Amino acid sequence: MADFVSVLKKQIEKNGGRSFEVRKQIYNSARAVLAKNLGEYQPPLAPEVVSKQTRSLENAISTVERDYLKSAPSDDPLAELLSELETADEETLAILEAEVSRRIRDWPPPKEQPPPRMKAEAGRLELSGKDAHFSIGGPNPAPPRARIRPVRPPAPKINEGPKFELRDGKLAGTVHAPGSFNERTQSELHRRLQATLSEADAHFAKIENKFPELVKAAREYSTLLQPATSELDIVSIYSVGTSLLGFSDAYREQNIARTLAEPLEPQTAASLQAISRIHAAFIMGFEEGSDLVRKSDEFLLDSQRIREMEKPGNILLTDFVTNTKIVEKSTVQANRPIADYVIQFGWAGSRAGYAAYVSVRNSILATAKILLGDLSVAGVINGSVALGVLLSPEFDFARNVLPILRAHGPDMIAFFSHSPELRAYIEWIIDVLEKDYKDL
Repeated sequence: MADFVSVLKKQIEKNGGRSFEVRKQIYNSARAVLAKNLGEYQPPLAPEVVSKQTRSLENAISTVERDYLKSAPSDDPLAELLSELETADEETLAILEAEVSRRIRDWPPPKEQPPPRMKAEAGRLELSGKDAHFSIGGPNPAPPRARIRPVRPPAPKINEGPKFELRDGKLAGTVHAPGSFNERTQSELHRRLQATLSEADAHFAKIENKFPELVKAAREYSTLLQPATSELDIVSIYSVGTSLLGFSDAYREQNIARTLAEPLEPQTAASLQAISRIHAAFIMGFEEGSDLVRKSDEFLLDSQRIREMEKPGNILLTDFVTNTKIVEKSTVQANRPIADYVIQFGWAGSRAGYAAYVSVRNSILATAKILLGDLSVAGVINGSVALGVLLSPEFDFARNVLPILRAHGPDMIAFFSHSPELRAYIEWIIDVLEKDYKDL
């Protein structure tokens, strides 16, 4: 009986049991749960065991109700019986207890308060020797049913374009040493490229107010060329150089078309032409650079695809590739010329369109890998994402990037619609983050 008493009191307190109607519903629910469990127990229990458990519950109900009646308010219909119950003889006590039971049974339910419900599954019946022990709402409730998650598609394997890692809570571009190349030829082209840029710097200074994006691209290009030839970031040099030369071509074409735009000065145009020729030869001397040129030209052939991805691509460039909240400053500086060019002149005008595409694609895939692929931030455990186990600085990155991912789900799907593999992977990411982001 002691076990029934403690369980009943716990349920009553949990459900605000100062109201007798609440207590009555809990008592009736306990009776129903006990009857159900006793009837379903296999092998069937002996009648005396069933009777013992039923009596124990009824005695517990009487004990619990007596305790609550002691603290009942003066207007409680049962309070008047309390003093009589405590002082009555056995015959009177039997009459009074019958009256208490009748009043419990006949108490009208209040309309303004729905009764609490106890699930039968919350009760358990356990055998200890010959005795049966029943527990309501014990410490081992049935585990919640796991949500069925979509099958995780394989992560796309991407080789070309920029690579990213998490550094101090932000996406940061990584530099990989160039593969095999003709060191003598490439070193000489490298030197000539630096010298030509140095000579052109005075011309760039004169046009900075008129063509700020072009000058920023030229200066970032010069910065990327500062390391030794064997330590250069070929992907970034290709991307920024392509953007610089894209600006040069676009402004030259504006001049030919006699638009209202300011023309480039002849000396500046000549310097950019010289840079363009050396850049082309220099990039083609590296295997990675040659591969980027080939894929850029293939990319430009599919004009329909470019038109479809351009609008969402511009949005994703701004919020993923050049967003200092989630991307390291030096990486943003390398990405900025690409974004500036394609947003102003479009994705189909030069090889910068492909540079923009791989920047968006690789940054989003790197973000997904950090969040869901390596267990470093969120992790996937037996097909279940655990977004609650996040440690700084990874937590800062997740906190900043998750709202962006969720907000741009349609943009990402539109951007990757040309590739069934990429689209399926992005849809899986969106589904997982949409359902588990609340755990962060």
